[in-house]
Amino acid sequence: MIDFERVEPDLCPPELIADENGIRRFELCRNRYFVTERVAMVSGAIFKGECIGESLEVWGVIEGRAEINAMQLEAVRFALLPAALGDFTVRATTSATFLRTYVE
Repeated sequence: MIDFERVEPDLCPPELIADENGIRRFELCRNRYFVTERVAMVSGAIFKGECIGESLEVWGVIEGRAEINAMQLEAVRFALLPAALGDFTVRATTSATFLRTYVE
């Protein structure tokens, strides 16, 4: 049984952590297990990252369209980027908003 009186549920306000080259990143959640960001990109913006064997990443398009390493994604589609992937590129083909989750 869940005792909702014991702990008051609360959401942390998003924290802007980066704003450059048409990409705005907001940290939504950080704990000992993972980090989740909301990433807003203008059409044509490019995010470059890398999975170097230590952690995978999950990118989900929640609005707009994008390419992740030339794989087409549209709203409500997710991509799992494996830890051994290496360099990757996310390109917004329209203005797009993503959820990005990774282990730090």
